[in-house]
Amino acid sequence: MTICFVFSHLYHYYIHGLNGNDMKASNRNSDCVSNIDIQISLLEKFPKIPRMVNLREIDNDMQTLYINTSADTFEFKACTDVDGIVEGVLRYHPFLYDRETYPEDPYAIPATEEDDDSIVLNQARGKRPIFECFWNGRLIPYTTVSE
Repeated sequence: MTICFVFSHLYHYYIHGLNGNDMKASNRNSDCVSNIDIQISLLEKFPKIPRMVNLREIDNDMQTLYINTSADTFEFKACTDVDGIVEGVLRYHPFLYDRETYPEDPYAIPATEEDDDSIVLNQARGKRPIFECFWNGRLIPYTTVSE
């Protein structure tokens, strides 16, 4: 099922449209809804029966978690001198009550404990990118936004 989770994150805006899988939205603009359905056929070891998974039905991919756990959003548009336009959305995840409200990856590999003296309750972000870049609805792998 992990592969479905990864694909549902990669193709999030293809699947859910311009506003993503926002479960808090009271009204969904039909102009922003995608009509693309991506289905994956999972062929597992015998004697299990193959099953179909529609990526639109997955609601725990990271992009859905980012959208639905954010406290607020900030939409921006930047224009360049030569017909260049960059539009985006920043999502605010505050630090509240001594804990991070940024969603945790449900499929992340758990950190190994070295010894009792070096226990870290909340891991730092590490080498994960601060921003992920999507182009026309698809996540662009290995992209970052420079400082």
